[in-house]
Amino acid sequence: MQAIRRFIPYYIKRYIKIRLRYGRDLLNGDRRKMDLRRSTEIPVNLVKSITQPLKSAASALAKKQNLSIALNKLDGLQICPGQVFSFWHLVGDPSKKNGYQKSRTIINGQLQEEVGGGLCQLSGLIYYLALHAGLNILERHPHSLDIYSEEERFTPLGSDATVVYGYKDLRFINTLTTPVTFQFELTDSALKGKLYAAQMLEPFTIQFEYEADDGYTRVTAFAARNDTRSLISSSRYRKWNG
Repeated sequence: MQAIRRFIPYYIKRYIKIRLRYGRDLLNGDRRKMDLRRSTEIPVNLVKSITQPLKSAASALAKKQNLSIALNKLDGLQICPGQVFSFWHLVGDPSKKNGYQKSRTIINGQLQEEVGGGLCQLSGLIYYLALHAGLNILERHPHSLDIYSEEERFTPLGSDATVVYGYKDLRFINTLTTPVTFQFELTDSALKGKLYAAQMLEPFTIQFEYEADDGYTRVTAFAARNDTRSLISSSRYRKWNG
């Protein structure tokens, strides 16, 4: 079976996976929960604001183009109680036809150029904001590779969320009693994300614990609030030596 799979073109395998996901979402009722709308009200209760730097080199222009297209699909969306956020359901296919360009991304543990590259910074930012609000994460995938030194790192190791169209999604459900809204801003030097709630909401503190693990770094993440702490995830990263 593995030998046969190697000869199936990637675009066919991706199409099959997308259709299987679509069928599962219909069966379990998640599909109707994913159709989010932009809020008609101005949010007032800021839960968390995060600003991440962007490189100004010419090689980063394609990434900014990709981020800009995706942000137009996500900015101002309101997630009501019981609704599900799905990154790819909202963003769609990051293809050339849809205006995306080639940019740096991690594929099979290697840095490569791919159309739609760079969107993982946005999905990681959304994931990190969602953790602070205590939203229930349904699907999140860590990167396999840690490409940053501590001096270059703009977000804690363990707060990332890689996305691969058809294969890996970022999903969470709003189990709160209040709607939440994301707002984004993209400048020449930064990607900014804010999460608002319709009611006052005390944010969680996100804590990360690190340990060496046979050439890898294992990261355990916790959400803490009011002297209580709960496990979020455990991720493992190989250090890039490029």
